Amino acid sequence: MVFIHGGGFVDGSATSDIYGPEKLLIKDIILVTLHYRLGFLGFASLDDKDFAGNYGLKDQSLALKWVKNNIAKFGGDANKITLVGESAGAASAHYQVLSKHSQVDDSTTELLECLRKVDATEFLKHNKKFQTLYSDIYFLNGTKETIKRHRGDKYLYKFGYEGSFSISQLISGDPTSKNGACHADDLLYLFPMKPFVAKRVGNETDKDKEISARDVDLELT
Repeated sequence: MVFIHGGGFVDGSATSDIYGPEKLLIKDIILVTLHYRLGFLGFASLDDKDFAGNYGLKDQSLALKWVKNNIAKFGGDANKITLVGESAGAASAHYQVLSKHSQVDDSTTELLECLRKVDATEFLKHNKKFQTLYSDIYFLNGTKETIKRHRGDKYLYKFGYEGSFSISQLISGDPTSKNGACHADDLLYLFPMKPFVAKRVGNETDKDKEISARDVDLELT
């Protein structure tokens, strides 16, 4: 199982304290996580050979090739690799499927010409401003295109369980708030997520543990 972390293509990491294998090891799997370039350095493009862009996706592609060529040395099966991700990572998984069909839209020409005139150090100084240049379309478009082209069965995965702890509590700043299931809440039942779980109020319930087992079973079936 190769897992690609989320973070809106601008932040995040694949460290084991967040995405460790502890909860997944009830199944006979090998977990591989990977880092890839983010933000401007990962996804800006000047549409030329010197700065072609999408380096974050290219990092992922190289990592997948490495796994394919080497996973047998870790007891894995190169013919049974499952690519999984969350948020931007899930979008990335779809983009890896569609990568041969990726194109730069003609409407970006004017923007590219403008960017070529700016010193690269300026982008690094103002990197946070570029974090507003993405939206949910980056997450959903790859999914839509994959579904359109896939001829087999299609399954909708919808996570709606609000357990004893939610990412929404971190967002709201209120550890006791109840706002329903939040984006990325399912990660709490698949991975350790230690930096997040450390801020929870109360302990994991038996129902939480049941959902965790069911979620792992669903993800790895």
